Amino acid sequence: MENFFYSIDLVIFYFFNHTISTPFLTRFFSIITNVNDWYITYVVLLLICYFKGGKRGKIAVLGVLLLILFSDQVSYHIFKQIFHRIRPCNALGDVITPLGCNGTFSFPSNHAVNNFAAATFFYMLFPKYKWPLFITATLIALSRVYLGLHYPSDILGGAIIGSSFGYVFYLGTIRLEDIIIKKPLIKNQNNKASVRFATEKDISKILALLKELAEYEKLSEHVVATQTTIRENLFDKKYAVALIAEYNGVIAGYAIFFHNYSSFISKPGIYLEDIYVKKEFRGNGIGKLLFKELVGIAKKKDCGRIEWAVLDWNEPSISFYKQLGAESLSDWRVFRLKSDKFDSFLK
Repeated sequence: MENFFYSIDLVIFYFFNHTISTPFLTRFFSIITNVNDWYITYVVLLLICYFKGGKRGKIAVLGVLLLILFSDQVSYHIFKQIFHRIRPCNALGDVITPLGCNGTFSFPSNHAVNNFAAATFFYMLFPKYKWPLFITATLIALSRVYLGLHYPSDILGGAIIGSSFGYVFYLGTIRLEDIIIKKPLIKNQNNKASVRFATEKDISKILALLKELAEYEKLSEHVVATQTTIRENLFDKKYAVALIAEYNGVIAGYAIFFHNYSSFISKPGIYLEDIYVKKEFRGNGIGKLLFKELVGIAKKKDCGRIEWAVLDWNEPSISFYKQLGAESLSDWRVFRLKSDKFDSFLK
């Protein structure tokens, strides 16, 4: 059985190292395999992630640096020493080696381990970059076979090991993010109620609160949101932001908002899509605390206003909003074009 798998390894190895060998591919794979040629690019990408990726981006930069340090050392000092596999360029007599035969043992490929660790780590944090991340990792891993430095099984094993490392570090990063973000943004005077930004661990609670709100507003039949769509739109694509209100450590309410823009005053604004406090927690200043946090965000972002809609029969909420100093825009009407009309509109 071992000889059978080795024979498959050799067939695939010679396909990359001999069959498709061309001057162009030799040049291409020689460039992408050399880590020293990419340090400046790595630094620039990490800086972009740090300054443009928000809190998650900053945590991700620290996480990936620790990840690569860990994966590289474990792969080199533990796995390679356990398997002691001789590189194909040393074991076989007809290997094409454009860069020479360097390095120690063959299994696993450190290039595959490190690049798939980073690709998996960033993919879990920023899913929209999946294809660039894994295509890059795959090409770099394949370069090691093409250049005669590793067997295909070396990079396959490296990809599995690296992806496992990347996923574990992703879990650690999410945990760290939760600790940082879950620190209350604001508390009320008796310190029983607090408001914080929602995290991915709150998704099921957000959905439950959303359904409670829909039931209160007699709109339950319109709810099609799922945990998957909430994850995608709030945390992956970041179309909106959710705030979580807690009372004595228990989730008591939430708010969802996003930024809009007023051309007349030429300033950004905030549209409050949802705000809801569970019935058993009302009367503890939680709704006002959510608004207080929202106003603080609006002031920090230099927003011109905060707007939201309320059902005309919802007198308790209308009274509450008026107490906050909000005014009703009675001379405006809300129009809505639903997605099921998009196709006919575009014909």
